Amino acid sequence: MLESIYQQFSKHGILVVGYSEYQSSLGKVFDFYVEKPVGKDAFSNIYKFFIENHHYMVLQIKSERPVLRFLPIPERGIPFKQVLTITTFFTVGLTGYGLASGFAEIASKLGIPIGLNPFATALVYTLLFLLALGVHELGHVFSSKREGVLIEGPIFIPAPPIQLGFIGTFGAVIMMKTLPPSRRDLARLGISGPLSGVLAGLLIGVVGVFSSVSIPYEKAVELAEAGEIGAMPLTTLGFKLLLMLKPVNGEVLLIHPLLFITYIIFIVTFLNLLPIGQLDGGHVLRSLMSPRAHEKLGKIVIALLAVTGLSLMLMNYAAGYYYLLLSLVVFILRGFIAKGQHPGSADQYDDERPWHYLIPYVVLLVLVTPIPVG
Repeated sequence: MLESIYQQFSKHGILVVGYSEYQSSLGKVFDFYVEKPVGKDAFSNIYKFFIENHHYMVLQIKSERPVLRFLPIPERGIPFKQVLTITTFFTVGLTGYGLASGFAEIASKLGIPIGLNPFATALVYTLLFLLALGVHELGHVFSSKREGVLIEGPIFIPAPPIQLGFIGTFGAVIMMKTLPPSRRDLARLGISGPLSGVLAGLLIGVVGVFSSVSIPYEKAVELAEAGEIGAMPLTTLGFKLLLMLKPVNGEVLLIHPLLFITYIIFIVTFLNLLPIGQLDGGHVLRSLMSPRAHEKLGKIVIALLAVTGLSLMLMNYAAGYYYLLLSLVVFILRGFIAKGQHPGSADQYDDERPWHYLIPYVVLLVLVTPIPVG
């Protein structure tokens, strides 16, 4: 290990002025005090080399003398990952079955031939939904492999199914085992997942839109008064734009379960884009600000979600319950995956602010932010 370190230092012209090592619970840690901060390219090369060849993460710590710290990467996995995945498959499947059976029943009452089997549709719904979440995570995987970042996940987060008033899942998250080498890499890692997931959701949504059926407004009112159908309590701008592919001309669109996948993908993407801890949005915003400012922003967002929920409830909007529940979920997530301040990138001397990643972040946020429906 030491021989490899000194070879890399010699290769990149790094002058060592001090050295110490100590034993941690994960293994031996090496600290090298260097004459001046290591440049971005040299640090990135060293970072990749030691992850790939020695399973060590390298940090460049800002201090009186720059410190290059070599840390062993933990091998432990995520507890209860399999249980969470199985539970999510079950809750998403229940949601799919509830949507499919309801869609088939209403279509049958109205004499609309659709040839839909609820069990088969529920299975397709579940597989496509988890595939969309998987595409989201693949976006992170491809981005992380580019810079040699090690990640663990995805962690699927179950939620009550539609039979209990929710949508079956809060989506999925990943855990970074190593910090990205630069702020730019941190921002890229954060935005790649939501961008991939939304694109996958849109493709499924196109199929779902043209599989949905229009019903007369008067019939929709009758079914709603009988409690057989209901309006969505909230929507998103992206979903509204997707519905423009199939104008209803004064009728009501009875949405197909596949279209509901897109609806859920947009909602959970909003959750992931919140600038909280190490959620995707947290990575993007942390690349642009200090750890203290980022932590304060997270607290403000949680408070805003709660206040929005209470305000909507006072105005008799059903979406208020969603916002209140979301604020609670985010509060719990913040304690689970964001203990303390976000660590940022591995190079504390990297002062780049990758503002161009803010553009896709804001665009996605505008498209997926929940809009209350009266």
